[in-house]
Amino acid sequence: MRDELQTKGVRSSREGSSLEEKDMKVRYDKKVDAAFIQFSSKRPAGGVEIKEGVILHVTDRDEIVALEILEASQRLPVRNLFTLEVLEATR
Repeated sequence: MRDELQTKGVRSSREGSSLEEKDMKVRYDKKVDAAFIQFSSKRPAGGVEIKEGVILHVTDRDEIVALEILEASQRLPVRNLFTLEVLEATR
């Protein structure tokens, strides 16, 4: 069974930012114990394993698209993936 949280319309609050409005999605697959946090709808060109079982998915221009965490329940409290707290940016 897959648990999923989806938040729509997350936008950068920085003036002059080149980031567009995007959908941010968080998925956790209990069957394989993997979490996938998608920051952008852009297509990744590949992934970089930044630590064993932690993969950063990026575009050809090195834009971060997603973060994948294998053996997620051993690395973080999975329940926290489904809690969203939006804080105001400080300048």
